[in-house]
Amino acid sequence: MGTVRLSGADRPLGPLHQRFLQEFSSQGTGKLRAIKLAQDLSRQLAIHAIDTQVPQAPYKVTTRMEAETPVIDVPDTKHKIIVVGVVRAGVAVSQSVYEYLLEAGFNCRHDIVTAERVTNAAGRVINVDCNLDKVKKLEPPPPGSTVIIVDPMGATGVTGTALAQYYQDLVGETGKVIFLHLIATWRAIRKVRREVPNAVFIVGRIDPKLTDKGYIIWGAGDIGKLFFEFEAFNEDVEQVAMGATPPAEEGEVPKTAAAA
Repeated sequence: MGTVRLSGADRPLGPLHQRFLQEFSSQGTGKLRAIKLAQDLSRQLAIHAIDTQVPQAPYKVTTRMEAETPVIDVPDTKHKIIVVGVVRAGVAVSQSVYEYLLEAGFNCRHDIVTAERVTNAAGRVINVDCNLDKVKKLEPPPPGSTVIIVDPMGATGVTGTALAQYYQDLVGETGKVIFLHLIATWRAIRKVRREVPNAVFIVGRIDPKLTDKGYIIWGAGDIGKLFFEFEAFNEDVEQVAMGATPPAEEGEVPKTAAAA
């Protein structure tokens, strides 16, 4: 299966990566595995972004078989890229994308921004407070640069709109603002594109709706909390991880007894 191209969003993940995205969303997936899956899947989205959105340049090498080889067009590693991580969940994931691009030889920088949700008395997200003070102190990128905003979940579009407006102004009309979301909603995509029509969305999955408080359903839960807070101790899980036989459910014959 190739890229699914929708109005305003690309979904490049094939069936195998969709299976990993399901695992990432699962209640049974622990902290370390969830982080690794989020990093791996976000790199896949980043590859699609680089291949389809970054200017290309001729590339030529001498192969082992011939004195010369055909010249091919590849993404231009001299092109300036800003990778943006959104606190909290986007920090670990954006770092992985940033390192991947550095290893590929790209000239890029890594911005970390905070985006505190502002809620009303009912707990509904009504605004976002983005702290861009430190970012504004950095040397501005040249016009035409590419911005890749890495945020695992694109729920309401409130954070995305604020960031898209700031960075689109920063890189100018010839620059691009690209969002990488593992899971997003049409509400978020449409909200951003109303303010920044040229914003590009590359997502793993589109989920159908939000809760009254602005959380994605199906979604994957509070990813920032999962990634960065202490895990609740689960004695049964710890014992199974150490090789012990999991406890039998009520009315179930333990596996060891059944085998006997």
